[in-house]
Order: sequence, then structure tokens, then C-alpha cells
Amino acid sequence: MKVHRISLLVLIISLVFFWVTPMSASAETTYTFTGGGKGHAVGLCMSGVLYAANQGLNYNQILPHYYTGVTIGARGGVDASLIRAKVYSAAWAFGVKGNGTYQVKNSSGTVIKSLLSGSTITVTYKGGGTYEIKSQTQGTCTVTGGMVNLEPLTTTKFTFPNGLSYQGKIRVVVPTNEGVTAVNILSIDSYLKGLAEEPDSWPTQGLQTLAIASRTYAYRRTITNASSSYDIDNNGLYYIGVRTAPNYAKAVNDTRDVIITYQGSPITAAYSGSCGGHTENIEDVWGGSPVAYLKARPCNWCKTIKWYRWGPLTYSKSRLEAIFKSHGVDVGSLIDIDISNRSAGGHVRKARIIGTAKTVTVWGYSQLGSWLAFYPGVNSSLYWISKSGSTPSPGTSPTPSKISTASSKLYAARRVVKIKQPFGLTFNTNPPIARAHIFVRRRVIGIKKWGRYRKYRTHPRGFINLVGRIDKSSVYEFYYPGNRTYKGVRKRLVVRVKR
Repeated sequence: MKVHRISLLVLIISLVFFWVTPMSASAETTYTFTGGGKGHAVGLCMSGVLYAANQGLNYNQILPHYYTGVTIGARGGVDASLIRAKVYSAAWAFGVKGNGTYQVKNSSGTVIKSLLSGSTITVTYKGGGTYEIKSQTQGTCTVTGGMVNLEPLTTTKFTFPNGLSYQGKIRVVVPTNEGVTAVNILSIDSYLKGLAEEPDSWPTQGLQTLAIASRTYAYRRTITNASSSYDIDNNGLYYIGVRTAPNYAKAVNDTRDVIITYQGSPITAAYSGSCGGHTENIEDVWGGSPVAYLKARPCNWCKTIKWYRWGPLTYSKSRLEAIFKSHGVDVGSLIDIDISNRSAGGHVRKARIIGTAKTVTVWGYSQLGSWLAFYPGVNSSLYWISKSGSTPSPGTSPTPSKISTASSKLYAARRVVKIKQPFGLTFNTNPPIARAHIFVRRRVIGIKKWGRYRKYRTHPRGFINLVGRIDKSSVYEFYYPGNRTYKGVRKRLVVRVKR
């Protein structure tokens, strides 16, 4: 009888152990990215420019290194040329305020209404090329003809709901599929002084190099987009309007009318944050035909600057599948990512996403690199992948030396996030740590708990994606690159993240 009881007890324990213990459970496959550079790596490497300028090199020495076979010189009248910069858009209506008197005109230049100093109006598109202009203190008028022009008399700036202000004339149009769009019309000289591509604390030679590249890029856009509703938007150059940056303004003045040409024509002066040691052929990044002056070149100048190397950044298999599906790439269950198709400079030219259902080939930067940058991640085409539980994926490399411990998770999203209307956009985080939004008040930024924003306005840099642990200096650097540009802000920075 005792023997039977012991046997029964052993059986019960065995059954309990069987049900409680997982059956050969294994962890989900992960893909770890390490890499180098920040941005597309075509043309000018701004990290390289910074280093070269600190070493005393001038723009006549820096620019020909990155742009092959070009000529640098003045072309009279360039800075006086007008440029049309898209600065704001909304679905149907938006408000705008002038700090002085200004006039509302139609497309033929007829004055429809004059407005007093400090007047705020709401511009509403009614369809059929008709707009309603409403002022709470000065009544309502209607403008026909397809566009509205706001022309300053004593007004020195127009301010929009995102808190940014712009000098010059404002034109309101409705381009196809873009909603009501505000276009700032001003001289290229004034436009350049409103760019916030790099901090004002940069060395003089670096700021002059940037001014010439930006001027060339903007001037070429006025030629190639002459038949469009506007010449340029913030996908081209980062324009924030009225800006206090005396050093950069001086660099613009000191290089007046100087542009970069190839065989007599202004070039597309592409540039990015860091090339990771080697720039790229334009056709290896976006496809299309080769461009003679946008050729891959070695760059030893950026090796000592942040973003030369970054990572590691790890994604689960399910997370990558979800990202790919959100961009219309459904390969079934992900098997591997083949990144062996590389350019002469070592960057990933094309990647093969291999799944149980099919294999899809995508561009290494403009597709795979940019997709992952939103979450955040690669934002580069120079990367390697290590897959857990297997041999390295095709095209992988040992972990690069000098992996940066800087705020790569935040910087990765810097160029790609955009402001949307209304200001209610948040990013999901992985792992989730907060539902948060960035606001600004008196040049002080903070991450506030969702809903606490009545005294705050949306920061012009847009939204930040929070992943893992962050610190005040990382967030500050994300919104105010260079640190020294906005003195006194750092110590007042508020960061509140609730896990």
C-alpha cells in the first residue's frame, strides 16, 4: 500500500512539473544594429566640416574635397533673388499675426483689406480658389483668385501657431494634397539667416562653408521649382524664420553671392550630419543616374566627431515585422536581413528582407535606414546586423570600434520627425516608458505628462521619440544642437518621464 502511495505521489509531482515548466521555450530572435554616420552621406559631411574648420581650413579647401570638379565663386545678384519657402500648412484654416500694419491682397495685387498693428487673422479656404479672412476686431473679407498675399507695411514679422515668426511677404495657396499652405517670400540672403542647420558657436570657416552650400542649394531650387507653388520646404533646409545667430549672419554676409557651380550651373549641394568615414555616390542612395560632382569620397575628418560610430540598437523580430508592414512590406515571418549589397564606400546600398512568404529588396538608406530611424534607430546606410542565436547575417561585420555612448537614440530621429496639425502627435516607445509630448515656454523645453500643456506651445523642432533611459543633456542637445547656442536654458530644463 505504501509503495502505491509513493508511486502516486511521484506521478502527481511529475504532472505538476510538466504543466508548470515551459516546453522548450526559447527567447524571441533579435537583430542588433551597429553602424556609423548620421544621414544619407551624399556630398558634404558636416562633422568633417567642423573638424576641418577647427584645423584652420577654409571653404576653398573644404568644399572641393566633397564636391568633385566644382568651381567656387561669386555670381552677382544671387542673394537678392527671391525664394519661396513653405513654412506652414493646415487642413483648412490657420491663424497668423503681424506685429505691425499689413495689407491683404489678391493674386493680381489688389488691396482687399488693410490691418492694424498686432492684428491676428484666421485664413480659411472655402474651396474654388476662395478664402475667408477673418479678424476678431476688424471684420471679415473674402479673397478670390486662388491665393492670398499678406504684404507688410510696418510689420517686421508674421507669427504662426507653431510659435515661429517669419520676415517678408506671406502667400497663402492650396497646392495639391497639401491643404492650406503658407509660403514665405523673401530674399535668399534673409532666408539663409533664418536657417538652423548648425549651431552659431561653430568656427567661422565652418559657418562660411555651410552658408555657401546652403546658398547654392537654395538658389538651385529657385531654378528647378520655378513652376511649383513654392521652391523649398524643411525637407530641403531647416528654416525656422526669425533667428538670433550673429556669427552665422556674418558668415552669410562675408560670403555674399558666393555659390558652387559645375560647368557653369549651380549644383545640388547635398549635405548630411556625418558620413561615418566615407561619403556616397548619389545613385547608391536614391538610385537614378550618377551625378558627376556627387561622388563617393573618403573622409578622415569626421572620425573624431560624434556619430562617427553609434549603437548597438536592438530590435525584436516581431518589432521589425511590424515596422516593415507599416511601410507596405509583408514578408510573412522574418527569417533574415541580407545587407551584403554594399557600395564602394562600405554603406548598405540595398537590403534583402527575407521572410517565409517572400523576399523584398529595399534601399539601404532611403527605405530600411529611414524606416528604423523613426523608432528610433539607424538613420544611416552604414550599418551592420548581428542576429541572435545564429551566425552573422550576410554582409555583417564585427562590432565597429569606437561605438559612441552619446545620445544616439535621440539623434537618430532628429531629421525625420515633423510637426503635424493639430499638435496631438505622440510616438510609441519600445519598451514603452511614457506617453509624452515636447513643449516649450520662454525657451525652456520639457517633457510634460500628457494633457499638461496649457501654458506651453509646441517646440518648433517637433516631437521626440523616447526609448530606454534618457537624460537632460541628451534632450537638450536634441532640440538645441551645440549646447552653447542658447545659454542659460540647460539649467532650467525639465524632464519628466514616468515608466
